[in-house]
Amino acid sequence: MNDLKDAWTARDRSLVAEKAYLLLQQGRCQEAEILLDGLLAIDPQNRYCRLALATVWVAQGDLRKAVEQFDRLITFYPNDIEIRTRRCEAYLRLNWLREAKADLGWLKQVTGGEQIGRLQLLIEVDPLKSQE
Repeated sequence: MNDLKDAWTARDRSLVAEKAYLLLQQGRCQEAEILLDGLLAIDPQNRYCRLALATVWVAQGDLRKAVEQFDRLITFYPNDIEIRTRRCEAYLRLNWLREAKADLGWLKQVTGGEQIGRLQLLIEVDPLKSQE
């Protein structure tokens, strides 16, 4: 694996990641996914590429697959606020309120309650919360 990573310069990887981002912005999710998968074959722990790949899956409506990617990211970066926030948003879109509340609780502890007002509001106004 290191041989493959070493064959690509940081500049090469950056250019491919930039192209994947541009494809995602154009709505060309499948092409972006292919490039990001390739980059992850070279550098499996690349935070940017994993987060971008999860974003691709959210854009494609494959929220369960995105959550799996967020879970994997959290194993590499357990204290990453952005990853937890995005996973919480995916949980909410899936109506997985118990999981969303767990992430929200973690975010409150880490951020002191800042930056989570929108997520808290989404949970509070969700009609399904009374079913929990």
